[in-house]
Amino acid sequence: MPKKFYILIKEHPRSLINQSIRNNRNIFFYKRLLSISSRVIFINSNTKTTDLIKYCKCVVVATSTTAVESIMYGKPVIQFGNSWYDNFKFLFKYDNQININKILKSKILLKDKFNFLKNFEREIINLNRNNFIDNYSKKDFDLFFKKISNFI
Repeated sequence: MPKKFYILIKEHPRSLINQSIRNNRNIFFYKRLLSISSRVIFINSNTKTTDLIKYCKCVVVATSTTAVESIMYGKPVIQFGNSWYDNFKFLFKYDNQININKILKSKILLKDKFNFLKNFEREIINLNRNNFIDNYSKKDFDLFFKKISNFI
């Protein structure tokens, strides 16, 4: 990690409410994260993620919609988990050989965002068709796509 960089850690607000997640993350979990570097900073979970993304050079996630938001803001993403967007060219799967300097130099162009958005829409439709999405209404997705369209 470049010396002038910091690692900002923001828990998903629901993870602090969800008992099963809280049970797996005791004080030692957080102390271990802090021991990684003196440049690790915990951010209040109520902080707007987009406010953080705007000022980041790169975003690192397990797997989440934060990756989608980051790509739409033109930020490369390093991901530890698996997702439907794994093959997008500005999403980098973490491994021991990862080249952070190369990732930081990558530029996401407007056409890349449109391609990503097309794939995203196709995948949402497929998920919805397969009944994987139970908790979201069509209105939620329409609002989400409207926000992305306005952003672009």
